[in-house]
Amino acid sequence: MIYVAARDPRVKVFVSQVGAMDSRWTIANPAAKVHTFCQGTARARGEIGYPPAGSRFNNVR
Repeated sequence: MIYVAARDPRVKVFVSQVGAMDSRWTIANPAAKVHTFCQGTARARGEIGYPPAGSRFNNVR
């Protein structure tokens, strides 16, 4: 799909959505699972924003 989008001039837009790479730690804990899915749903609906670029999340930047 990406190859075609890069080579075919008829393709005007290509959208790719990538899920979490390893969410086992989230879904293993029921409270974290509910929190994560609620935040994801709220962001998808535009009810809350995304963290600013360069901000820290736990120990990840």
